[in-house]
Order: sequence, then C-alpha cells, then structure tokens
Amino acid sequence: MSGVFQLTDDCLELRGHLVHHHALLEPGRIVLIDSGFLLNTPKRTDRLLREVGRSLDEVSDIILSHGHIDHVLHAAALKRKTGAKIWAPRLDRDRLAGVHRNESISKLGGLLEGFARALFRYEPPEIDNWFEAGDTLPLYGGLEVIPLPGHTSGHCGLYQRDREMLFAADLFASLY
Repeated sequence: MSGVFQLTDDCLELRGHLVHHHALLEPGRIVLIDSGFLLNTPKRTDRLLREVGRSLDEVSDIILSHGHIDHVLHAAALKRKTGAKIWAPRLDRDRLAGVHRNESISKLGGLLEGFARALFRYEPPEIDNWFEAGDTLPLYGGLEVIPLPGHTSGHCGLYQRDREMLFAADLFASLY
C-alpha cells in the first residue's frame, strides 16, 4: 500500500504507521489537517502527494486539530519548507508551546507526551491563526470548528458542510 487513500476527488488520507493526516486539495493549493508523525515526515508527505500529481510546494495552510505530538510533530518543519500558515486551537496554546502541565490521572499521559517531545526533538511551531469553537476557517469552502474537549482542552473537529465531511482526529467510530 502506498500510504495514500483517496477519500473523495479532493481529499486524501495520508496514512502513517500510527496516525494519519489529511490533504484537502483545492485548485492551486493544498490544506493539510495535522502534520504527520514519526515516519510521515515532510519528505514522505511530498512523496505521497506526488503519487497523485500534487506536491508539497502547493501546501498553503496546515490546520492542527489539537496539540498532541502525534498530530503536530512535523508542523514547524512543514512551515519552514512550504511557508504555509498554521492554524491551531487557542485552548491548546500551552500544549503546542510544550509547557502544558497535566493534572490528576492524566499526569502519566503528560509524562509520556513530555518524553516523546524530548525524544523526537519537538520544535513548537509558530502559529499564524488561532481559532476557537464556533469559528469557520476560510479554507476548503469553509471549515466549521466543532469543539471536542476531553482529549485535550482545544481538541476540535472540522466540519465541511457542503461535502458533509467531519475531520475529527483521535476519535473512534463503530459501524453496526
């Protein structure tokens, strides 16, 4: 399997080993949702895009669904390589900066996140646009920000009303 799954004519899932991210294809530009993790590096993302006749050079924007490292690891490198604007949930500002402190039972998760950030040399990305629940991002025909708190304070889904598509990282669905 190449690692590219075409969800619709203008939407790709870029499959990683643990986490997938998405490429929203518009004429002359690409919007990424999340930035890849581990081996889904900018170089691999470019290779996957080239398989469908596009390239990393077309990436204009990167939307981060939340601040966990498995969704933001390559954001700073992608921004440097493409000049893309980064959009992120305001409520995850501390998490994206690498200074968030987990409380109570989530302390173990915070320790693991901190360990991973050190191991993978996490570089906090420069955020160009902060968003909040209820905002509509002017990308891909309008992406409505749907709050999904609990995973992180700022975790959100992105809903494209005309296409009836919801991008909701780290949620699981069961079909009956």
